[in-house]
Amino acid sequence: MPKSDQTTQQPFNSIAEMYDADFTHSQTGVLQRERVHYYLQKNLSNRSNLAVLELNCGTGEDAVWLAKQGCSVLATDLSETMVLVAQEKVAKHKLEAKITCKALSIEQLDRLDASVKYDLVFSNFGGLNCVAPEDLTKISRSLQGLLKPNGRFIGVIMSRFCWWETLYFTLKGAFKKAWRRRTKEAIAAPLTATTTVDTWYYSPKEFSELLQTEFDAQAAHPIGFMLPPSYLDNWFKNKPFLMRILNRLEKISPSFCSKWSDHYMIVLKPKNN
Repeated sequence: MPKSDQTTQQPFNSIAEMYDADFTHSQTGVLQRERVHYYLQKNLSNRSNLAVLELNCGTGEDAVWLAKQGCSVLATDLSETMVLVAQEKVAKHKLEAKITCKALSIEQLDRLDASVKYDLVFSNFGGLNCVAPEDLTKISRSLQGLLKPNGRFIGVIMSRFCWWETLYFTLKGAFKKAWRRRTKEAIAAPLTATTTVDTWYYSPKEFSELLQTEFDAQAAHPIGFMLPPSYLDNWFKNKPFLMRILNRLEKISPSFCSKWSDHYMIVLKPKNN
């Protein structure tokens, strides 16, 4: 792997072993992922035995879920350590026949076999926020070319404005953090106490416009409008009744709340389909 790729993946290598404990199995992480899976089922309800390409698969949690729905998954991630953790999870669930894990960055999509097409290209929980706007535009043609007729590209993106985040940091007097998502420049988002990763935030409109040459946006769904961001999990973990109320409110949050949520799911259809 080129040195530049090794440097880029280092922040994610450093969190791979702790990611499930810190996010996947956290209260907010579980509930937000349940919403993602609900909307995936809603958008793909009339289709079965899908071929799925997952970008930035992390520890393989979504790949395992997709495989259990009957999908065949090529799960890719920039971080070789994340991929190793994902492979262990796949083996634990005995899903080797349904899931293949591969170390591959989003910018390396042109290295995939162009003759193999997918029903769904999927990216969860902000992996695409680590891609600069100009690079998202560049890879949109590769994404389009990887999809079958009537395929879909579905991403879960960190929004440009999260009301929870603004309120929380304003109350703490951390005004710069309260409005950090408003910048159109990359910010060094902390992954651990000693590692950061360049992160860009996109509204649903901005994200769809970056890919508008190859894709049409079909829908947006809020992920974390009433449910809080994961860094507030410690505050909410001893308040199960409140979390149940917030989760019920999350389930009835309308699509226009996507632009104010922690994340949103955007569904895009290739223009050539």
